[in-house]
Amino acid sequence: MHPVLLRIPVVDLPIYSYGVMLGLSLVVGWYIVLGLCERDGMDREKMGRLYVWTAACSVAGSRLLYVLTNLDRFDSFIDVFKVNQGGLVAYGGFIGGFLCGIVYCRVHKIRLLSWADCVVPSLGTGLAITRIGCFLYGLSLGNMVTIPGLIVQQEFAAAHFARVVSLVVAINQFTFAFGPGLLGWLRQAEGDYRVGFLACLAMQLAAALIVMAPRLVPRRGGRPA
Repeated sequence: MHPVLLRIPVVDLPIYSYGVMLGLSLVVGWYIVLGLCERDGMDREKMGRLYVWTAACSVAGSRLLYVLTNLDRFDSFIDVFKVNQGGLVAYGGFIGGFLCGIVYCRVHKIRLLSWADCVVPSLGTGLAITRIGCFLYGLSLGNMVTIPGLIVQQEFAAAHFARVVSLVVAINQFTFAFGPGLLGWLRQAEGDYRVGFLACLAMQLAAALIVMAPRLVPRRGGRPA
């Protein structure tokens, strides 16, 4: 694990591995998205501005969702802006970027689905690169084997452990087996990835609501669950 890649001399400023990977994912995404936009005949300068706004809103959204679901970890308002201390949620990034894209495309008369079709590949590369950042920082180690069991142990009663873990594994196996084929079929039927993108987005949002909603509902004591 290498949470700090290097330190800037004199000021002794740490450069964190996750931040570097996050920045790299945005740079790679820039070239992928704008290359696809140019291929589809879109204005590069206008799409470049849209990408910057979308990336900024994605980071802001990921931070906002983390804050809303972990209010007890913040002693003052200024702590919300201490991103160097950790705290980003991928689902919040999806939501923030998607909402930004809707607004920008509507204002500038851009077809949202055409933009989404160009963005989809960068979502995969972004997740892959930032996951490397998580590993370097020391997060998500052993996720492929341990995370379903840990989540179930935290969120469900012990009596339901075996059934829920079996259900999670079955859903994962079904998704891995048929997901790529289904997306390929939608791509062939529609001529692009727009319907597939919207379907994946809808499932991501539904999953986020299922996981996060209980934490946003106040308990009797007044705090989120």
